[in-house]
Amino acid sequence: MSRLCSNPSERFVTILKLFQILTGSRMTANEAERAGLICRVVPQDQLLESALELATKIASFSGPAVILAKQGINAAFEMSLSSGSKYEKSLFYSTWALEDRRNLMTAFINKTDANVDDK
Repeated sequence: MSRLCSNPSERFVTILKLFQILTGSRMTANEAERAGLICRVVPQDQLLESALELATKIASFSGPAVILAKQGINAAFEMSLSSGSKYEKSLFYSTWALEDRRNLMTAFINKTDANVDDK
């Protein structure tokens, strides 16, 4: 199946690349952050600490839920908006079988910290 940038963020990246190619300009890290191409810019001496903080935060979430989220995001770049929405919905419904979902929802309702067991 042939397609040309069906995803809005992919079109945005393509436009930025076209601009860079046609003008020969380079983009700084701060410009890339403002354009939404990267999440965060940190000083080099804080890079490892910042990466470890981010990894620790992600690791604190339900492992199966993180995997499903990554699957949905990665698939979105390969699907039409309609197909991607259907796939995202199927991934969401699959989380209802997770034990973590029940623990997290209970903690949310009770305004307490959740216990995540990666189940």
